[in-house]
Amino acid sequence: MKKLLMTLVVLVTSSVLFACGEKAEFKRIKKYSPTTELATSTTSQEVTEKDKLDKLKKQYATVFEDYQKIADEAENYQQGDDIDFFHLSNQLHSPIHMASIENTLISLGDLVYAFYDLDQNGQFEMLVGSHQRDGSVYPKGFYYLKNGTPALLAESYIGSASARGSHTIFTDGTILSVSWSPDMGDAEGTLYQLQEDSSEAVVIEERDDFKIPGSALAPLFGKTDEMILNLESLDWQRFELEQRSQDEAVSYQVFPEEMLGSWQGISSDFGKVNVEVFQDGRVISDIERSSSRETILVESIEEVGFNTYRHKLSSPNGNRPLVSVFQLGGAGIKYDFGFKLEDETLTILIWSVALNDDFDYTNPLEMNLILKRE
Repeated sequence: MKKLLMTLVVLVTSSVLFACGEKAEFKRIKKYSPTTELATSTTSQEVTEKDKLDKLKKQYATVFEDYQKIADEAENYQQGDDIDFFHLSNQLHSPIHMASIENTLISLGDLVYAFYDLDQNGQFEMLVGSHQRDGSVYPKGFYYLKNGTPALLAESYIGSASARGSHTIFTDGTILSVSWSPDMGDAEGTLYQLQEDSSEAVVIEERDDFKIPGSALAPLFGKTDEMILNLESLDWQRFELEQRSQDEAVSYQVFPEEMLGSWQGISSDFGKVNVEVFQDGRVISDIERSSSRETILVESIEEVGFNTYRHKLSSPNGNRPLVSVFQLGGAGIKYDFGFKLEDETLTILIWSVALNDDFDYTNPLEMNLILKRE
């Protein structure tokens, strides 16, 4: 099956590139040299290209961590061990398609990335690709900063059965994500628009009335081939992945052992809430009345009372609740966030005081979210 999948990757890649953008000649791996200055308060100061690249890599650190986690399974995969791709995907900061994980393990040494400010708002997006034998780059995933946190918007993959997916990147800040069945050719497509304020990308069109092959995707969604991003213009970098043993790959534990696993609760405003807590600090929330699955990364916690903790996020946007089901605001007020863990109950807490006052962690707000073991 592995040899069959590898053959599929080689044969099908060329056929899906028409839906992913122009082929990029992989003549060399160049150092990053963006044509647009980064938005910064010190634009008058000279910043080296390496400093810019380091800053962008820090902004997208969780993406690199995800691909390192996939790379940690390479030895097991090469030995023919069964890999639980579903479980592995859900361990990632931004879960990706199971077929994409296997595609990555097959061609791990060819993994590359590039940064590009697609919508020219000063906020760079991250493209992940795979270097092909003919010198082109096959785009694998498109990431953007959603409110400061890396999020996967679209991906391309070739499954061993009926799973196919690809994406097209347009220079007007739109991204087309397409999935289809190779047996019947029935396809579905979603066109996204990046937002100037770097909030969540907006769906501007959805269609399921076309087939692949047989449909010219750009004009089908109101675009032209000239609007497709020329991947050859990007400066591709190779991933620096470590070959780690399974012992070395184990992440440090952020949360108490009894907090790990699945939780469920009800929000009066947002309906049913399902939460998954991982040892490396990830908290994944599925909220019934929310449009997307949400992942946050907790960097550390501090005990502030009996079984009561405040937390600090790794996001550059500062702190927020573990689960976003609260309406907060008000002038002259500051908030802190945490949780209480007791008797198979996880309570999401919020503290609020005036700007110049100290927090009283014995007195959380009455608004909270109570979660029980699933």
